[in-house]
Amino acid sequence: MTSLIYCWFGFFKEFDAIYAWPHHSSTAIRFAPTIISPKSYSLFHYDIYDFVIEGDPMRSSQVGIFLSGRRDNWSWRSVDCHFILSSVIVTATMDNLTSEPAVACTIPTKERVLLKKGANFISVSFYINDTFLQSKAFTTTPTIAVPFYERFYHNISVYTMVKNKRKELIEWIEYHLLIGIEHFYLYDNRGTEQLGLFLKRYLELGLVTIVYWPYTPPSGAHWNIIQSASMNHALKNFGPFNKWLGYFDVDEYFQLNSTLIKSVISKSYTLADLFDYRFPEHDYPSGAQFVNCQISCFLSQNEIVASRYTLLFQKCNIVPIHNHCNTAAKMFI
Repeated sequence: MTSLIYCWFGFFKEFDAIYAWPHHSSTAIRFAPTIISPKSYSLFHYDIYDFVIEGDPMRSSQVGIFLSGRRDNWSWRSVDCHFILSSVIVTATMDNLTSEPAVACTIPTKERVLLKKGANFISVSFYINDTFLQSKAFTTTPTIAVPFYERFYHNISVYTMVKNKRKELIEWIEYHLLIGIEHFYLYDNRGTEQLGLFLKRYLELGLVTIVYWPYTPPSGAHWNIIQSASMNHALKNFGPFNKWLGYFDVDEYFQLNSTLIKSVISKSYTLADLFDYRFPEHDYPSGAQFVNCQISCFLSQNEIVASRYTLLFQKCNIVPIHNHCNTAAKMFI
């Protein structure tokens, strides 16, 4: 992918009049290096890449199960979740308008209590009514251990999917740490570089979460359906634990203008503070999109890698005017 740069122009005309903004620190449910290995299932014509427990059972009663995967079309009429511990059956809510399997069940009280006590999974079976079944009766899946992943609270984090990008990762992580990104969700799509070992120190410091994402697209399908599935997995799994969650690639750098970067570097304000102020949720309920332009100073991957030890903020002093700047956008949700 062509290297990109994100530009923030003219958003903070009133910035100089602001003297003090509150600072927030990252907090964790539990502290430990986080590496996630999803377990895939095949349920009645569809590949489910993972089951995600949405929300935080430590803080909220609104906790559910989300099926992450990919399907070409929907044939499930309805789904019920049978929670083994409580013997409770919950009818799932379903979104049948998308190609992603948006199926969710609210978790009963007994299972939430179990998670609060430190359990790392809950046992569930699914009653599925599928159009292709010979009868209208539900068919029951085997009992599935739905994992409860360790997740940490952050003000602002970034998701990306990578494959054998070790050379780029260190500069990309360090650059975005310096401008205020607190955490990185790295989806490793069939890489061979043992990211867990390579990023061991970052894992120990709680700066990265690695999700091994070993999936390939169906025959004839574009590779990015695997990426979009991982993006939704990140949104459901980690979104509720972040005030802001950004989506871009490891050859893309989010860049602030000169006034803002000085304030962030001096720690006068955090990047999350700037986002909170400029894009309040009541005005921007879905988040913010930013235009992107091609980098004019480091055009090749080799040049980006060669610059990894310089960590210069103004690596690109001139941003060319280009139609791509207005047609493609990246986002913080």
